[in-house]
Amino acid sequence: MTPAYDEVYLESSQDILGQAFDWVANTCNDDLSLFCERLAKSKTGQLFAQGHPKFVAGCNGAELVNFVMEDLHLPEYQEPHEFFMDKSPEYWAGWVLAYFQCTRNLIFHEILQKIPIQRLLSLYTTGHEQDIRNVCDTLDAWILSTKE
Repeated sequence: MTPAYDEVYLESSQDILGQAFDWVANTCNDDLSLFCERLAKSKTGQLFAQGHPKFVAGCNGAELVNFVMEDLHLPEYQEPHEFFMDKSPEYWAGWVLAYFQCTRNLIFHEILQKIPIQRLLSLYTTGHEQDIRNVCDTLDAWILSTKE
């Protein structure tokens, strides 16, 4: 399977999407499901999924979130751009989602329609201790089980 973009950006993209999810949920105290819908609809989300360097390597998670908000003509978050060493379940979900999206060459809308963020978060308890490829095998099975 051909990745969505050059894998030289993969580690960075994972960290940025992880930061974005953590920041929305834990700093901004907003609904992560709603942000995922916004990400999937936005031009920023499309460019991220294509590996545009500005979004997969040239910003932090809070900036990515606010680029999404700007695309959709919504008010940007004003909370401080602070990130923490301890990684939350939301960070892990963004980290996994970025890896899965790139390596499977899927768009966010397609993934999140079949695997809502809450379902992905349900894997955290056991998944964060596993090799990411094992988690992606589970996600592959979930995608296949929802194909019509």
